[in-house]
Amino acid sequence: YADHDKDPHRRDESHLLKTVIPFVDAHYTTNKSAEGRLLIGFSKSGWGAFTLLLRNPEIFHKAVGWDTGIRIDTGPIPEEERQERIEGLFGGENNFERYRISTLLKKNGKKLGDEARLFYYNVEGKRGPGGVEIHRLMVELEIPHRYLFEPKRKHRWDSGWIPEAVYFLVNDNKGNE
Repeated sequence: YADHDKDPHRRDESHLLKTVIPFVDAHYTTNKSAEGRLLIGFSKSGWGAFTLLLRNPEIFHKAVGWDTGIRIDTGPIPEEERQERIEGLFGGENNFERYRISTLLKKNGKKLGDEARLFYYNVEGKRGPGGVEIHRLMVELEIPHRYLFEPKRKHRWDSGWIPEAVYFLVNDNKGNE
C-alpha cells in the first residue's frame, strides 16, 4: 500500500496504480471512474485503503478500514517498535509522513467533499485509543465519515464486519452519515 523509499522492489502503491488497475480495466468490464473503485481492508490493508483514497481521491471513491494498525500514527506504541515498523513498511520517517493517515487527513481530507467516503471501524484493544484520535481529528477537520467503535472481535476477515462495510461502500450515503 506504500512505495518504500529505500527498497526499489517495494513499490506497492505504484504497482497497484500503474499496473493492476490498468490491467483490470483493459481486460474486464469495469466502471473506470472513481465511483467504481472502492477500497476495503483490515489491519495494514485498512491503513492502505485509507491512504490510497486520501492520496488519490480522484481515482478511488470510498474506503473502509477495520482495526487498522493506527498505533504507528497516533500511539500508544514504544518508540523502538514504531521506528522498526516505519523502517520496515515505509523506509524513512519522511516517506512515512507521505502515508501517515493523520497527515493525509489534514492535507487532503477536504478533497473528499461533503459525502462520507471513509468508514473507520475502531475495535477496542491496543489499537482503540489511536482510532479514537483519528476519529476526533476527522471531526475537528469536519471531514464527513462513518465511525464505529465496537467490542473486540477476532482480527480476521471473517469475523463479521464485512457486510456492514460493503453496505457502506455500495450505497449512496449522502446526508446519512
